[in-house]
Amino acid sequence: MNKLQGLSYIQRSPTEAFHSIEVRDIKQYLTFRCIHSKKKPLHRSTVETYFKTLQMTYASTTNKELGKMINVEIHEYIKKKLTPHFKLLQQQKTKATCCVADLYKLLRHHWCDDTEANYHGRYVVQTAFLMQLIAFTSSRPGALIEQNCYKSLKEVLRYKDMQLSILRDKHNEDGTIVVLEVTTTYLKGARNTKEPVTYLMYEQRDNPLFCPVLNMLALAFADNAFLENSLITEPEDIYDCKVPGYLERVDIRWKPEILETPVFQDVTSRPNDNVSGRDAWSFTSFNYYLKRLGKIAGFPEVLTSYALRRGAGNALDCPQVTEAQRNQLMGHARAKTFQKYYISQKVKVDSQSLFLGTVSRDDLFETIGQMGSRRNPLAPKTVPPHIVNELLEKDSKLVSMNAKKSDLHNALKAEYVTLTKAGDDDRKNEYDKLTRKIRTRKKTLEQKALKDYRAKFFYDAPTIEMARQKRGEAPSTLEPTPPTNFVQPTRTQVAQYFASNTDSKTDDSKTKYSAWFDAVRLLRDLCLQRPLIHKVNCHETGKVLCPFCIACPPVRQSDKDHVFHSIYSLRTHIQRQHPEICSAGPVYCPYADCPYAACRQYLDNGDHLKNHLITKHGLTV
Repeated sequence: MNKLQGLSYIQRSPTEAFHSIEVRDIKQYLTFRCIHSKKKPLHRSTVETYFKTLQMTYASTTNKELGKMINVEIHEYIKKKLTPHFKLLQQQKTKATCCVADLYKLLRHHWCDDTEANYHGRYVVQTAFLMQLIAFTSSRPGALIEQNCYKSLKEVLRYKDMQLSILRDKHNEDGTIVVLEVTTTYLKGARNTKEPVTYLMYEQRDNPLFCPVLNMLALAFADNAFLENSLITEPEDIYDCKVPGYLERVDIRWKPEILETPVFQDVTSRPNDNVSGRDAWSFTSFNYYLKRLGKIAGFPEVLTSYALRRGAGNALDCPQVTEAQRNQLMGHARAKTFQKYYISQKVKVDSQSLFLGTVSRDDLFETIGQMGSRRNPLAPKTVPPHIVNELLEKDSKLVSMNAKKSDLHNALKAEYVTLTKAGDDDRKNEYDKLTRKIRTRKKTLEQKALKDYRAKFFYDAPTIEMARQKRGEAPSTLEPTPPTNFVQPTRTQVAQYFASNTDSKTDDSKTKYSAWFDAVRLLRDLCLQRPLIHKVNCHETGKVLCPFCIACPPVRQSDKDHVFHSIYSLRTHIQRQHPEICSAGPVYCPYADCPYAACRQYLDNGDHLKNHLITKHGLTV
């Protein structure tokens, strides 16, 4: 009902007003949103989205739709009245389109190069699996996971919507292949009322990066989802099964109690031993990981789920797929929707060769049409602190809020000594509110600084490269790094499997796909692996231990094994008990397995040691 509050000027409840809504009410509502919007200046597309949201809310509240004439009149009102009056921006945004080459680069970086990621292993698998599903089925994310507008309705993809089956396959020497049928019913505009759409996907043993069956098996084994009577406990149990001659397929059944369980789960909502009670994974969480992946992989555009969906739609725009089939796959009522919102902004027709009558250069159009044609793995992921500090110091709004906060702080301290004793004082409430506003403002400015810093990098990088080569230097190269820098051993083994992309070539049917079976087990274990709380400590135990105590022979074993509550208590311990960090003379690195050979000789002084611990071991003391 929050979307109805803009109609509260009517002397009735918003729900009652909706049943007798008129055009003037909608116009007044949109004007109200334009006046009170915090984001200035507004885009015209934003106001049109306000109207679309109002239409959907009206339909869900009254079970009927606004008339076509009302729709036309409101769009004309936005175009001819609101746009000039509020100076709405009209320029169109660039719509990124993620093709198969872009998806390969993203998945490759996701599995093999993202050593900085430290989140639950299940989210790693779910992110890759969702990217595959959106790309292969062209589904909207709201048909698969929980959207914010449908929160707590539990309208998501469940185990009952996923069917694994064993089929005969003449292309595999073992004669079988596992396929996955995904049925979606929560389609836009008619959730759970339209005809369900079922998509078929199959395993890709030769290219596991693109294999959705591999990820589905990993999630199913992690959730212990297979029916007990089927005696499936390991991947080999599935592939040992052969399809009888009188059948075409053998379906794999789930446990009855897990049929309503979401496939994509929020692991923080329930402990690992209560899978069936977990909440669905939210779109907000998936969108965060997706945008993060695009940024650290070096893509200049913001990676969104709709970039994948647009890529899938453009792949379907081919002679082999009819217009009716494309509309069914993408959930469109008419072809006009694809032509207006999804078709690639870059023309894929070589009009030059058509005019000249020469051979078409499709390879050039394929390269230019990629989302990653301007990808640069060296793109910055963060902004230097001095640039951020300079931006924060120059922001007049932030300076004003900080000054006001300082005055309130001094006044409260003078009267109550501590802020805690201020209690429900109005000035204390204002102080807390101002603190939140300052935090939000800082975050907004930091995001803007990163966006501008990356934009400048992508703009300057080609010029810098050309200047280097004009000076006689060789073209820049980027040496590939082996996927061995992950903190967790399981994550390293998974990265090595995807990086090698090889499998066993023996003729023995029991061991031919041993690497494939091992990959399923590794991904299953990864789904159960929680993130490290402190990455700077003992990598074998994951505990917060003191490296100085461990490296010192006289220290008792009980002190070496002492587990600190947090990194902050460890930092306090080091500052109090280990004067090496303040030494004016040569000191040694306490890490016995330090990969930097030079530090095993000596470091110049305590400051050198502090800097070494921060940059090489991630330990701030």
